[in-house]
Amino acid sequence: MSRELPRPRRLGSAARLSLALAAVLAAGACGGSPSPSPAPTPTPTPTASPGDSSGLRVPLPAGWQEVELTEEALQAQIDALAGTNPELAEPLRQLLEGGAFEAFVFYALGFEGLEPIGNVNAVTFPMPGLDIEAVTPLIEGQFAQIGATDIEIDQRTVLGTDGLVMAYRLPVTDAGGESATYSGRAYIAIVDGVAYNLTVTCIAADPAPCLADADTMAAGMTLGAS
Repeated sequence: MSRELPRPRRLGSAARLSLALAAVLAAGACGGSPSPSPAPTPTPTPTASPGDSSGLRVPLPAGWQEVELTEEALQAQIDALAGTNPELAEPLRQLLEGGAFEAFVFYALGFEGLEPIGNVNAVTFPMPGLDIEAVTPLIEGQFAQIGATDIEIDQRTVLGTDGLVMAYRLPVTDAGGESATYSGRAYIAIVDGVAYNLTVTCIAADPAPCLADADTMAAGMTLGAS
């Protein structure tokens, strides 16, 4: 039976899960398939990752904090938070180790008060000659490979074009043997031969507020000069 993991473990597991999702789906893209990953808040402010050449801009609802994806910035944040907020420092450390953070063009953590509720990441990769209908079964297969269950796929406008949203649940087990099940949504669109994927992983016992924020972020995503 799944039990709720302690906060540091939940955040660390969520960081590892985000990396696994990005790696599996990006690998699938190389073989011809694409990538993954509180109640809605008023008019979130769009932000973009520093140095993000994709031009992807993701609006962050209240309670979400963007993480600058450079080695220096990550290490500085880890050092600053290690003594005061180890729950936040742990997932940043997971991102930094091995340089896996370089797979993302955007990453942010969500909190409701001091409680972590999830994370969001974005990845992009070339997808020439394929449309969203052609890649949908490939994406579903990639999620199934990592153990996702209860997969539901719906057509949705993403980045102003025909895209999809994939809802799923994913059982995870941490290094200590504790288990939990996370809920998530991946929003995918192909624009000018490039696949854009925003994946939100919700780790709170009640995922509804985080999932509502996920829809808010996806609805407000834009492409433009960074």
